Amino acid sequence: MNQKNDVLDMTTLPGLRMRQARTDMSISVEEAATSLGLTERSLKALESDDYEKLPSAVYIRGYIRRYCSLLNIDEMPVLKGFELLAESDSQQTAELEKKPLLANSQLRIAIYCAVGVLLLLVAVVLVAEEVDEGSTSYNTASEVFRAAANADFVVAIERF
Repeated sequence: MNQKNDVLDMTTLPGLRMRQARTDMSISVEEAATSLGLTERSLKALESDDYEKLPSAVYIRGYIRRYCSLLNIDEMPVLKGFELLAESDSQQTAELEKKPLLANSQLRIAIYCAVGVLLLLVAVVLVAEEVDEGSTSYNTASEVFRAAANADFVVAIERF
């Protein structure tokens, strides 16, 4: 097995190792968090390997060192597991960032629809201006739309 697959093994996940050591020592989350100067929420995120809820990797390494010291376990395998997880997460993030924004077909369709609606609104405004310049005056938007549907619209498009 390669090193990355070893990390994904439940017994080698850094958070799981620390949680198991804590429970073996009968220390509660609250007691451990207080001893480390962390919130319970941060400690639970650390034990769950949910690093997105924690500050940068520099702080996480420090948390791991302090926690391993509190639990009297070797910090090196735990830090190694963290580094491998962080490396695989950064590779996944880099792969996601490589995808072009317009690769998503739904996004492309939405952009085309928005451009179409915008062009339609520009046409209606141009027709409304043509109508205002003509001899007929319209009082409501529905009258403008009706005029646009009639020959006035064709004339406005031809002039455009």
